[in-house]
Formats: sequence, structure tokens, C-alpha cells
Amino acid sequence: TKFIIKYLAAIAGKGGAEGELEKQLLDANPILEALGNAKTIKNDNSSRFGKFIKITFSKDSYISGGSIVSYLLEKSRVTFQLENERNFHIFYQMCRGLPDNKKSEYGIGDPDDYNYCNQGNSANVADYDDILEFKATIDAMKTLKFSMEETETIFRVVAAIMHLGNIKFEGEDTSKVSNPQVMATACELVGVDPEALTMGLCRPRIEVRGEKIARNVTPNQAKFALSATAKALYGRMFLWVVAMCNKVLKVVEKDKFIGILDIAGFEIFRTNTFEQLCINFTNERLQQFFNNHMFFFFYYEYKREGIEWKMVNFGIDSQATIDLISKAGRGILAMLDEECVVPNGSDKSFSEKLTKSYMRHPKYNHDKLGAETAFTIKHY
Repeated sequence: TKFIIKYLAAIAGKGGAEGELEKQLLDANPILEALGNAKTIKNDNSSRFGKFIKITFSKDSYISGGSIVSYLLEKSRVTFQLENERNFHIFYQMCRGLPDNKKSEYGIGDPDDYNYCNQGNSANVADYDDILEFKATIDAMKTLKFSMEETETIFRVVAAIMHLGNIKFEGEDTSKVSNPQVMATACELVGVDPEALTMGLCRPRIEVRGEKIARNVTPNQAKFALSATAKALYGRMFLWVVAMCNKVLKVVEKDKFIGILDIAGFEIFRTNTFEQLCINFTNERLQQFFNNHMFFFFYYEYKREGIEWKMVNFGIDSQATIDLISKAGRGILAMLDEECVVPNGSDKSFSEKLTKSYMRHPKYNHDKLGAETAFTIKHY
């Protein structure tokens, strides 16, 4: 994607002082890489989100604007990393690239000191210089006209998330924060009342017959709620940054455009997160669309030109699996959505509903002798 944008900027961009838009378009990349790329087992700078970049061109064929649509950000990485993986680059860039006075202001130190940054035991990357890349991130923010206040907001959110990961809960049937000072530091960075957040995590309120009632949760449940809060906070910040980039790039909707789809990579790990399942599933849908479009397009084009054409089955039709996962109203994802909102929904009842609905489906399998919450979706 970087090389395609560089190429378009080179052949359709204005030079000199007039070329500011092209530089802004190119410099959106270091910002999104810092916030959305990470070290994985296979790639030191892997894009962990998908994006569609739209570049518009004026009647005289110069670049007139651009926009970025982001989707499928791997938010689970914010709170969990596999062995030999890292969180998003920005966490390590800040720890190593910020001046000492700023690190002191945010209360941050070495990345190994933070639970959300050290789970993969891979804070150092040989071919990725966090200090140098942080400078590129800062320069790019200046090019995209981020104000000091906006840049500061990004850093405060990231620092707050680092502190949130170090909060500990204690108790049995009820929970409380065992290190309230860490909670206070995190909340101060983002302007939140620590008592209110503590109550929200340890004694969340549910609505019963129109009345909100606080309920006790276990330390483990409070920890899950904290993780969800950190992921939601980071995800909203990421979309806010994309929106600020779009505000500066100012796509011209009436102009003709070139679109670049950059989907996060299809990978198969020993353990695949839910986000990776969604990424792989999205890739399958795109592949299916591409196959159908290209094969049928060429079929009719060849037929129009009188060229002999014999349809070939390449054995890569995943439509049955795609429908099993995503069919409107009754696919696995729709049933998962439903299970998340029904009272007392659980892994066990979800698995039972799936098996009841799909026991005769050719792409679904449930091992009666295996774990009661396990099921298999056949791919190829």
C-alpha cells in the first residue's frame, strides 16, 4: 500500500509548496502504523487492521483529496499478546522516545513494567528502532496538522491504558482494587473519576424493571470488564485519529478515484483470537467475491469475442462455509450476537444451540466425546 501511494503521489502529485496534500497522504501512514501495526511471530511490522484508502483526482489528473476507512482493528492485542509478539508500536515508541519530563508526567517507564506490554516477552525488535520511528510519528502528526492538544490526548490515552493493565483486584465473591494508586494515575491521565470507574468495574449496575441496581462481581469478572474498557478506549481513539486524518485530506467525492484495499493478513496460529477468525473470514469473503467476479467477467468477455471457454472448478468455493458463519439471521455470528444479550447466556448454551441448528450441515461438526463447548467449522 505504501509503494502504491508513493507511486500515485509521484506521477499525479503537484511539486514544491503545492505538494502539501501528497505529503499529508504519505504521512498518514506512519501515524496509522504506530497505532495499528505490531510485531507478530511472522512479521516485525504487521498491519493489525484493514483499511480502504480512496484517492481522488481532479479533471487535470492531479490528486485532489483522500480518505481512509478503517475496520477490524485487532483490539484484543491491546490487552493480550502471544509469545514473541508485541502490543501496538506506539506503546514502545512512547516508552523509549518521549523526553524524560514527559515520561515522568505520564508516569511511564520501561515497557517490561506493564502487563499490557510484556506478555509476549518480546519488547525489543532487532529491525525496528522505536526511538527513530517515534520521531517519524511525531513529524507525521505535524504534517497532518495535529494540534499539541490532540497529540497530547493520544499520548495520555496510551499511557492510561498502560496503567490500567497494572490494576489488580482482590476478594472472592466481591472484588475491590488492591492498588488504588495505579487506578488514580490512569484516571487522572484521561480525566475520569477513579471512584466512579472503580464502582463501574467492581459493582456494575444492571437495570431491573426500570431500576438500576448495583451487583457484586468476582475479581476475575472485574478483570474482564477492565480489559473490555481498555480495548474500547483504544479502539475509539484509533477511529478518532483516522477521522482527524480524513479531515485534513478532504476527499472530493465528485472526482474520479482509485481505491486501495489493504486487508489485514490471513494467518493461521496455534491459537487464533476472535479477531483473527474475523480477519480470515473477511479474506475468504473477498476471495470468493474476486473469484466470482473475475471468472464470470472473463467468461462473458470471451463469449462476446467468440473465444472458446470451458468453465473450470478450481475447488476453492467456500460459499457453504461463509453462509454457515454469516447467513443473515441464523448464521453462527448472528447466533453469537443473540447469545451475548440473552439473560444467562453462556458458552455451553451457545454451543448447544449451534449443534441443534447445524448437526446435519456438511461444514459443521460436534464431537460428542469432546468438550461440551467445542465445535468445528470445516474450511477446505
